[in-house]
Formats: sequence, structure tokens, C-alpha cells
Amino acid sequence: MKWKLGCSGATLALVDTLEGSIDTIARAGFSSLDFWLYRFCTDKDAPMRRDDWQDWVAHVRDLAQTQGLEIFQAHCLWDTELNLRFECTPPGEIYRRCFAAARMLDCRRLIFHPVFYPEPMRTQEVFEGAYQANAQWFSQMLPLAEEYQVEIHLENTFDYARRQPEQGPRYMCSSWKDMLGLKNRIDSPWVRICLDTGHANIEQQDIPAMIRAYGKDLGSLHLNDNYGPIGPIYPDLHLFPGMGRIEWKPIFQALLEVDFRGVLNIEPVAELKRVSREMRAIQLRAAREMLANLARENGMEVE
Repeated sequence: MKWKLGCSGATLALVDTLEGSIDTIARAGFSSLDFWLYRFCTDKDAPMRRDDWQDWVAHVRDLAQTQGLEIFQAHCLWDTELNLRFECTPPGEIYRRCFAAARMLDCRRLIFHPVFYPEPMRTQEVFEGAYQANAQWFSQMLPLAEEYQVEIHLENTFDYARRQPEQGPRYMCSSWKDMLGLKNRIDSPWVRICLDTGHANIEQQDIPAMIRAYGKDLGSLHLNDNYGPIGPIYPDLHLFPGMGRIEWKPIFQALLEVDFRGVLNIEPVAELKRVSREMRAIQLRAAREMLANLARENGMEVE
């Protein structure tokens, strides 16, 4: 098998057009996209909220096809929060549109962050309340997943706001046990796991062990590097693989062991926002080569 190399353009989109972002990724040599759908959903006048949203999705599909890019996975909205009573707004029309858009893009994987709880989880009871609320919230999207034949991929997270007390329960959905437990509570073949290596490293998780625990439930990747739980700066740096402190050899070995069949995908941030389009293309070409070489060094043949 030859593995495809994929890239998200979420950071590029902050400083470039949709067309320019896709062109930069293609020129860097990637063959697959992790499409940043959520960025086109949030504002009231965002493309996915307009009456002509289907025309816009068709435009995205045509752009990717013209550049020879497969849209393997897409990142859906991730800023939903529970209130202190473990309630939140049910998935509405924008989520239906996201599933429909994924199907139009021939993308069968929508990636979701868990629904956040706004306060520290100081007791196991609070943890359990938020955990069960997540299972109920995602269960409401199962009819959409089945209707549009698009999987829900749950992404492991980390204590991004640094709210969790050291003596309290672990941060929800940071461990493989949490992620598999949440998947099992939802109890549907339409739910799988997205592994973010950067998030796992910040939470000091054993990443190869996570991969082995997920096994066939592992459906997508965010191969991000960082320096672990450093402070006081924000630790989720989204460095290119090989630019931080993550040990990549055992990760690729574990992916081979579980017979992972998805895309080797990165979500680059680094300093992409600060440089010109041409410099961004150079950085991404370097990121692609680093990812390809890491994969080859560890027994994976890449396209």
C-alpha cells in the first residue's frame, strides 16, 4: 500500500483566499486535503449559512479536483460548549449542511472536537455529567451520518484553557480510554476516532499505545508536533512532524501494526501566517518532505 500525504489549510485561510490556500497545498506536493469546513460556518454571512451554500460547496469540489486533491476528511464546527447543567444547543441546520457538504465533496469523514465544559471538572460526578452529555449530543447526529453516509470522527483533546486542577479528574477526552468509551456510549458504526498527536503529547499520553488501543476504530490523523506541556506559552503549536519532541518512529510502527489505511495528514500552523504565499509554499514543501521521509524510514511507502 502507498499512503497519501494530506494537509489542512485552516491557517493558510487566515491570510489567503480559499483558492490561494488550495493552490499552495497542491504546489507543496500534497495529494489530499483535510478541509477546514468549520471556518466557513461560524459567521452569520459565512458561505455555509447562505442560501446558495450548495453552489459554494460545488465550487470547493471543483477547485480541489482541478488541483488533483482528494478531500479525504473535513473538520467540522468545534466551538460548542455545555452549560453548567450539562446542556447545550442541539445540532441544528448548519450541521445538516456540513454532512450534506461532505457528501457533495466525496468526503466520508467529518472530524469533531468533544463538546467543552466551561469550568474545571473538580469531581468525578462533573466529569461523568459532561461525558454523558457528549454521548447524547453526538448521538443526535447519527441520523445525519447514516443519511449522508459520512462518519463522525471524534478527536482527542487537551486542557487548552488550563482549567483542570491537578488533584481533579483527568481532562475529559484526553485519553484513549475516554475516546473509546465515548465511541462505545454512542454505539454506532458511523463513529470512529481521529488521533491528534499534538494534543496527546500535551496531555503526556503514550501515543503508540493510543493507536494500538484504537485499532480499526482509528479513522483519521492530525500528525502535529510540539514540545509537550510547556508554559506559560500556548503549547498546541502544530509544528511539522520532526520539529518538536514527539518520537515518531514508534508512532509509525504502531500505525503499521493496526493496519491503518487512512491519510498521513498534518495540520500545520508554525509561522505560516507571517510570511508570503511563496514562503508558505516553501515551508509546506519542507513539511511534506519531512513527513514523507519519516514515513519511509519507518516502513511506509508514500505516494
